[in-house]
Parts: sequence; structure tokens; C-alpha cells
Amino acid sequence: MHSGVPLQDADRWPWLQTLANIIHQHIVRGELAVVACSALKQRYRDILSGQDEGSQHVNEVAFVLLQPSKDILTQRVQQRAAEGMHFMPASLLESQLALMEVASSAYRYDAQPPSAIVDDLIALRETEPH
Repeated sequence: MHSGVPLQDADRWPWLQTLANIIHQHIVRGELAVVACSALKQRYRDILSGQDEGSQHVNEVAFVLLQPSKDILTQRVQQRAAEGMHFMPASLLESQLALMEVASSAYRYDAQPPSAIVDDLIALRETEPH
């Protein structure tokens, strides 16, 4: 992606499985964790939640959909790339948005600071039945 070429699914499988293993380890230990990545397709979210392997912990994984405006997304990617903090050039944003399959069950947020989103999710988690 750094060179301006979008990743293919085959490029994503190893790191999705690595993240799924990390998520599973936290669940087994009874720990709350926040893992951030662009799980654009339902298939990616199935891997992360363990659903693709029939995990008993599927319902313990929640997904968040960040929905800032396209202008804000573009601005953030450009700023992070300029600061050397992002691997993807803004020119790939369109291809990423085109891949996105919106999860109806995801918690949705706009352009709030990440700490505010995490605080809100923790509060929601504490009030939801398990």
C-alpha cells in the first residue's frame, strides 16, 4: 500500500489471523481489549471474531464502524502520511471505501477522538448483558 498499490485478500490473511489470535488470547484471559484495523469486509470480521472457525467466543467480539466524512478521512490520511505516521497514501482511500461492507451490528461513530470512543464502548460493555 505504501507504494500506492492496494492489498489483495491474500495479503491480508496472515495479519488478520495474527490479530484473531491476539483477540482470542484476551478473551480466554477474560481481558477487555481494543484492537484497531480496517476490517473492511465481513469475511475479515468473521476471521477476527473466530466465526470462520466456529469459535465459542464469537459473541464476545464487537466491531466499531468509524464514519467520518470523506473530507475528514482524506485530511487525516494526508496529515498522517506527511508526518510519516501512515503507510497508505491518500490516493488509495477511494479503493478502500469501495471495498467496505458495512456491518449492521457495528457500533457507529463519526470523527470523535479515539479515547472518547473507547470510553463509550467500555461503558456500553458494562451495561450490556453477556
